[in-house]
Order: sequence, then structure tokens, then C-alpha cells
Amino acid sequence: MIEKCTKKRMLISVALLIGLSVAIVLLEHHLTQSSHHSSHFHANYSGNQTGTQCWLTEKITILDDCHPCTDFEKNSQSVGSCVATGYKEKIRCETSGDTTRSCERVLWLEERRFWTLEIVSLVLEGEKTLKLTCKKKKKMTNTLYIPVMDGSTSLSGVIAMFINSWSGNKTQLTLVNHSSDSLTIPIPTSLAAQGAKANPDFALLTTLPLLVVGESDTLSRLTVSGLAAVSRHLMKESDDPVVVKSLGFRGNCLQAPAECSLWTSFCEVQMVQSTVIFLTQQQKRDVVEIPPVLAKLEEHMKQPIRMHNVVKRCQKDRPQSADQLKQEEIQKLAGSLLEHCYVEGPDMTLADLLLFPCIFLLADRLLSELGVQLADYLPRVGAWLMRMKPAVSQAWNNTVGEKLLPDIGSLSIQPQPRVKIPRVKEISLYKKDTARRTGSVGNLSSEEIARVIDLLKRQKLMWLDGDNGARVTTELPEGLISHIDVAASSDFTANIDWASLPDPAHPQQGHVPGSRVDRKIQQLDGMATAVIDAVSEGDVVVDFCSGGGHLGIILAYLLPRCHVVMVDNKEESVRNARRRVAQLMLNNVTVIQSNLDYFRGRFDLGARGPKKHLKRLAAPKSWMLDKLGGVFAPRPSTGPHKLRESLPLVVFLRNRLKYALNNSEVTKIVMQRLIKVDGKVRTDSNYPAGFMDVITIDKTGEFFRLVYDVKGRFAIHRITAEEAKYKLCKVRRVQVGPKGIPFITTHDGRTIRYPDPLVKVNDTIQLDIATNKIMDFIKFDSGNLCMITGGRNLGRVGTIINRERHPGSFDIVHVKDALGHLFATRLNNVFIIGKGSKAYISLPRDKGVKLSIAEERNKRLAAKAAA
Repeated sequence: MIEKCTKKRMLISVALLIGLSVAIVLLEHHLTQSSHHSSHFHANYSGNQTGTQCWLTEKITILDDCHPCTDFEKNSQSVGSCVATGYKEKIRCETSGDTTRSCERVLWLEERRFWTLEIVSLVLEGEKTLKLTCKKKKKMTNTLYIPVMDGSTSLSGVIAMFINSWSGNKTQLTLVNHSSDSLTIPIPTSLAAQGAKANPDFALLTTLPLLVVGESDTLSRLTVSGLAAVSRHLMKESDDPVVVKSLGFRGNCLQAPAECSLWTSFCEVQMVQSTVIFLTQQQKRDVVEIPPVLAKLEEHMKQPIRMHNVVKRCQKDRPQSADQLKQEEIQKLAGSLLEHCYVEGPDMTLADLLLFPCIFLLADRLLSELGVQLADYLPRVGAWLMRMKPAVSQAWNNTVGEKLLPDIGSLSIQPQPRVKIPRVKEISLYKKDTARRTGSVGNLSSEEIARVIDLLKRQKLMWLDGDNGARVTTELPEGLISHIDVAASSDFTANIDWASLPDPAHPQQGHVPGSRVDRKIQQLDGMATAVIDAVSEGDVVVDFCSGGGHLGIILAYLLPRCHVVMVDNKEESVRNARRRVAQLMLNNVTVIQSNLDYFRGRFDLGARGPKKHLKRLAAPKSWMLDKLGGVFAPRPSTGPHKLRESLPLVVFLRNRLKYALNNSEVTKIVMQRLIKVDGKVRTDSNYPAGFMDVITIDKTGEFFRLVYDVKGRFAIHRITAEEAKYKLCKVRRVQVGPKGIPFITTHDGRTIRYPDPLVKVNDTIQLDIATNKIMDFIKFDSGNLCMITGGRNLGRVGTIINRERHPGSFDIVHVKDALGHLFATRLNNVFIIGKGSKAYISLPRDKGVKLSIAEERNKRLAAKAAA
């Protein structure tokens, strides 16, 4: 706690403590002085003294100075001199000889001890204060690196210097010689001379401008790239409450990275790029086209204001209008009643500061060279620009110098050009166009979703039964929910000694929930081991999308002779990573907060954790997702099945059973703990159910088994309650573990100990789901029934004819289906499902028989003729 106090407060506290102690000692000395010299010494000297009190009448010589009596002498009272004060001294009287007496220097000895303690405490406090002062002097200051070339900088550099100037110039400015092919803007010579010129190595890691945030006692050094992120850090260093208030409610203005936020992308990327293009291209004199970004901003400022406590702000700024409306109407119209003075509402924020330099340069170009007044065609943007100029004029002039006014005479002789304003959609820049519907459901409003839910609750759901195609109805379940617990693999062998790692390097210190720690350790162990085997001394390893630094910190700790660069764009995740790096005192780590496309550094190996997203175009075909229904698809969580061999519960409930409209409803369904996979409740909406898994919905009494149809898609096959008690598992591995215990590993990640000795690899076991015991097993032999789980024949069912062995390559299995069609596939794709021609499970509607296009046509025509 003392490290958090300032030097001034610490010195004042120490001085007060010393003064209080001295005052207490002086007061005690004054109050006890008379009693010590009169009653104490004289009353107690009368008895139990060794010999007579010769020192009162004779000349004495002190043989042994005053010293404390022993505990035995005090307790036994064998020495009378020790009874009074506990101290004694040995003296020699001139006539009577040697004797002892109580000391009169007791108070002096106590005071000496006290002052010794005070002096030692003062020295220790001074030493600690000196260390803290040296540490604060040693602490790095924040440095802003700006690209320059021949006294000019880029538009992004101008914006960064403008934000720094408006924030109070709390950050040191450093100019980096960097050539640029895009637009360059001259900067004042005084500003160029003020900034120190350097070419640091880390300036080559990301795009300029960049900010280096100095290290502290709890956080490591940070490199920040990207206008929004750099500006946020610059403004946080300011002591001015107006500057801090410009970061918005709870300091969240433009906190989301440009990759995730449309508004941040508009302010940081789109506006800057459009300004550079407009200022560098040759414009026509007769027809002037306003940049589309200005038209988008004009439409954005027409939209109702979206801000925190908008109703309270409306009642404060527009009390008369608010009093005339009902409470329900105020909730709806509060955003419309407030004036859109700035781009985000009635207050100036960081977004206004980022947009001002670009719009000012665009307006100056339109007026000075083309004779177009921006306010005449975009009144809201023009009014906003006039409102911003007085507030930021000083900072802008300090950045670019005094701007020359356009030549009025030259403008008067130019003909008035025809201005063309691009047409843009009337939408807010905060979110995507809600008028665009994608897929069968599209983007519904909350009111539309509520109406659909009420309608579905009054109606019944319908689907095609998997066996006979008859329509079956059931009431909509009131709730179906789950959360997912993925059991860690029981046969996992760690390559890293996780118990020996310090706490900051362990995933438990990285905000990983306790239920996911084991799985996280298994993921990190595999990735870290692969990286350690691939790198050599002196290599640079980059951890892309590092998050809280789980993988990067482990690599930096285990590879002290390699340099690790961690890149992430989330401010909170980067802060957690910096805290852990500072606790470990790692010197081979560089933490960068930026988007991935800003990273420009050289590296020998790029590592990253598991991907967090999945595009619909890359989703497995077996999910049957329409590619135009959106951009992203739910990514399965880590589980017993591979990503491309599994079906997330959200796809199962939302897209296949139609029990939910969106992911939020699926989450509400599974959180009621009514969805079971293989007899276990799963509460993760992205849990990966796979081939042969049994999904149970107790609320509706439904049982499903996931199998493939002949077109390679997951078939939602309904089964009976009796069949749902077991599942079939293919044996992947047969081993003998520690202490000679045999076990097998199945295709769904199960480990079963003490199996039947006759069970071999590629055999199939019939597993009792409730007890996890083997009920029966089927040998991989010719004549047995099988289902194909991979390749071009995925989903087909047939009888094994023979097996071709190819040492050093893939074994080939020949199969014949029920219609006598022969086909061949690899051994790994064959899953035994029955003995002889008898299947242990019920099959989907097509019974695993794949027809050609001509056969399907003939079948449809025959069915149509029979009808």
C-alpha cells in the first residue's frame, strides 16, 4: 500500500509520527521525573540493599556501569539492588568496600533505546522513499511516434498530433523517418524541431503513428497502433476533466476495435481513406461530387440520438417538451427531441476529434479550389464543423499552423459548379442496415421477435418424420436449455510440467473458468509443445489474437532466448496480459494492441490459439446451412468430436428442429438443463454432438440419434426410448496403461478400462449409456453391416465384401449395398453397425441406399403415377 502513496504524503506521515513520538516521550519524562527521584529511589533503597548505603557518606568508584539485572535476580530478589528498578551497578566505597546499588540512569537507558528505534525507523523510511523516487524517475514516459518525410507527415500522423495537442501535450513526441506514397501534410517547423528524431526497431512492428505506453509497477510496456486506440491512451493521460469526459460514458467511446465496430471503422478507417483519395485525385471543375462519407455522416446525424440516460438528458435539456409527453412517449421520443449537436449526441466526444481534421480538410478543398460551400449541401455537417472550430482551433493551429484563407478573387471568376451528392441509405452508422433481410428469418426487431414467439406458442410445430414421411405435431416446449461441460480426456499426457509454472503463467490466473481449466491446459500443452519443437534460439514468435496471453506468456517463460510478440485488439485483454507479464518480469515479450492488418513486423513463427469464429462458407456441408443466411456460423466448442464431424446444438435446435429463432433463444433453452447428449446434461449452445450421439429432450419425451444420410448430411433420426439407452462406438485404439491396465479409446473420446480381450481396433462396441459399460461388441469381419462415415460415399450402408491390405498406404474395403451396388472406401471410413445383415440401430428413411440421378427420377415418377 505504501508504494501507492505519493512522496509528499509519505514524508508528511513520517514527520507526524516522529513528532508524536517525541511529544509522548517528553510528556512522560516530565510527569515521572519527580517520582523517580523522590519516592521511587529513596523509598526502595531502604531495604534489601547489599551492604550499607556507603555511597551516601563515602567517596565511591564505579567498577561496573549500570546494566540490567537477570531474570533470576529479579524473581528471586537475591540482589536487593534489582528490586527497585531492575538495573544495578557495582561500586567501591572508600572505606566499606565493594557493593551494588540501584541505578539512577534507568530513564536514560530507556530513552536511548527509544531514540535508537526512531533513528533506525527514520533511516529505513528514507531508504524506501529514495527507492520509490528512483523508480519513478526510471519509469518510462509515454512516447508518440509520428512518421515524417521532408517536414511533412501523413494524415493519420496529423490526427494523432492534433489529439495530443488537444489533450495537453502530456506525451513525448518522437519523429520517425518514414517514406509514404499517400497524402502528406506539412507540419510547423517549431513542432518538427520540438520532437526528437529516432528510428526505433519496434516502430517497424506496426503501422505509424504508434504510441508506446511506459511500464509501471503492475503493467508491462505496451505498443499501441490504430488511431482510435492511440487517441484513447493519449486522452487518458490528461488531467483535464473536459478531456476525460470526451471519452464518453464510462470511457467507452470507440473502445471496440475497427474489425468489430462499424462506427469505429468509419471514424478510424473509412473517413481517413476517403479524405486521402479526395485530396489526391484531380477533381472536375464543372461537376463536383461530394465524398460519400460526408453524405453518410449527414444521414447519421438525422437519426435519433443513442446515448446512456437519454431520457434523463432530455428531461434536463428540454423540460417543457418532456413535461407535455407521457412517460411511454418520452422513452420513444427522447432521442429525437435532443439536438444532434455532435456526431454522437449533445456532447463532444473522441469521435468528433477524429473526424474534425478530415472534414476540415475536405471542406477547405471544396471551398478554396472548387468554390463549394459544404454547409449549403450538407447543413448538419456544416453546422457541426462551425461548432467544432472554436473548441479545437488552438490545438489545430498548433498542429498544422495558420491555414491560408482561400483567394476570394479567384473564386469569384470561377463558374458555379454543379454539385452531386451521392445517395446513401438513411441508417445510423452504429449498426448494419436493418432493412436488409438475409435468409428465411433475417434481422428481426425485438417487437417482431415477440410477435413470432407469441404466435408459435399458440400454434403447434410440424416436421417430417424420418421414417415414413408422415407429419407429426407436438406442442412447443416451454423451455429447453443447457450449459456445456466438456470432460477432459482421461488419457491426456502433458508435455509441460504445469505444476512447476508460476501462478501468473498458469491459465487459472488468466480469467479461465474452473470448468474449462483442464481443457485449456490440454489445448495450450499441444500448441506450446509444437512451437517449442519448431523454434530455435533467437527466433521471433508472434502470438496472433493473443487475448489474455495464455499461449504467448507460456512460450515466453519456457523460451527465454526467444522473443515473443503478442498482438490483440481488445483493450481489456491486453491489460490482463500486461499485468501477467509484469508479475513474471519477462524481458523477452512485446505486447501490441492493434488490429491484425496493422502488424508489419518480421517473425520466424506465427502461433495463435484456436479460432473463435467460423464463416458460413467454411461451415461443413453436413450442417445444411444456407450460405446467404448470414456471414458467420456457430463454431463448435472443444469436445469429443472434430469440428467438421460434429453438429453444434444451436444448429440442431434452431435450424433443424426449429425450436428457436436465434442463438439467444437456444441459449435460454439449453440453460434449463433439459438437453442431454449421451445421458449427460449439456448447457453449452455450441456443444459438438457427433456421429452416433443420442440427444434426449426430457420435456417433450423425444430421442434423436445423429447419423448421416446418403447425401452426406446429418440426419435428425428419431428413435425409441429403448434404443436411446445405448449407442455404438468404434474402437480407435487398444492400449495397456500404467500398472498393466488395458483400455480402449473410441471415436467419441471415451476411454474404457478392462475391455473384452477380443476387442480390437476398428471393431464396434455396444455401450450402455447409463452405466458406461460394454453390452456387446461387433468384430470387423466380412459379411457384417457397416455405415460409411467419410469420403464420397458418406452415409451409405452396406455389407463388407473384402478388405485389401496395402502396407505403407491406406487399406481399401469393398462394400455392397442392399441393391447390389458395389463401392470401395478407405478403412478409416468404415463403421460397423450390425452383425450379418441385422443392424443394431434403426436406419434413416433411405436405409443408407444411394440412388443415381436416373434412379431417383424413376422413383419419383413411379410414386407420382401411383398417386
